[in-house]
Amino acid sequence: MRFQKQLWVLLAVVLLWGTAGASTVWQATDGDMNLTDGGALLAQYGQTGIPVGDYALFQAGDSAYSGGHLAVAPIDRVTFTRQGSGWLATSTANGGSLLLLGAPDFRLGAYDGSQWLGDSSVSLLSNHSAVVSFPNGVGAQLVDVQAVPVPGAALLMASGLLALGGMLRRRG
Repeated sequence: MRFQKQLWVLLAVVLLWGTAGASTVWQATDGDMNLTDGGALLAQYGQTGIPVGDYALFQAGDSAYSGGHLAVAPIDRVTFTRQGSGWLATSTANGGSLLLLGAPDFRLGAYDGSQWLGDSSVSLLSNHSAVVSFPNGVGAQLVDVQAVPVPGAALLMASGLLALGGMLRRRG
């Protein structure tokens, strides 16, 4: 009984910790990342009325979306080049850049007019392509990226394995 109580407490902590910064951390797979906003793409062909987002790249550790960022156009290619101990992310649409610390990992944010928002859902299209949606109704397709595993997901998996082990131990 005591083991079960401890397991529930551990599971609650993991779930709360995992949802605190639930947006996706991305990494470029081949030195660049392509972003295409569906509304901007359709607007090029004369179809209007679909929202177009304001996007930016943030440091992977910036789950509050409050630090320095790289503005990214609704249709843009961002290159990643090694610079010292970090990676320089550069927008080809506007020429701006952001030095990413450590690995070339980043978060994508969308501006809702008053604050930056993290993604609300991600649909993987292939190993290196995804559609990302945001709470303000905008969305974009990212190509040449992969999601980086989040520590909360690893802890959730570990807690599930511990629970399974406890159940097997109890039966045995």
